[in-house]
Amino acid sequence: MNEIKGKLGSEYTRLVARHKDQIFSFIYSLVHTTADAEDLFQETCLVLWEKFEQFEPGTDFVAWACTTAQFKVLNFMRRKSRDRHFFSMEFITQLCEMQADQSELLDARSQALVDCVQKLPEKDRQLVELCYGGTESIKQVAERIDRTAGSVYESLRRIRRVLFSCVNRNVATDGLV
Repeated sequence: MNEIKGKLGSEYTRLVARHKDQIFSFIYSLVHTTADAEDLFQETCLVLWEKFEQFEPGTDFVAWACTTAQFKVLNFMRRKSRDRHFFSMEFITQLCEMQADQSELLDARSQALVDCVQKLPEKDRQLVELCYGGTESIKQVAERIDRTAGSVYESLRRIRRVLFSCVNRNVATDGLV
């Protein structure tokens, strides 16, 4: 029993860690205050953990999590319904449906980006990893590789254009655009 719960816990932790920004952004887009979004995110995570045995591996975790978050947000909105700063329930429902539609595209774009970064020439891939994967500033990276900060920025601009085109091509090839 503990072994099963341990495996579920590991999978739950991996999925929440991987998608926490998407889930939090979804909640924040509906409530527009960081404090409320953080509270609702925590409540959502608790429900997700309690019901994680019901999640079907291989299905869309973000959609499942955002559906749970939607119910948390709707309950929150009902409690706050007298406050004019919140959207109508119909609008929130429409946003939730739109998010579910976009989830597959966002996942495809994320995977395409990983694939495209791997296709970069070694020198470009190393520069991306130094600039975006570490804690050093661009200026520090430039000093380390004996270049000017301006030339590093220019290289990154070129690399981002290449990655943008590559991601768009990959997603278009998959028929998701």
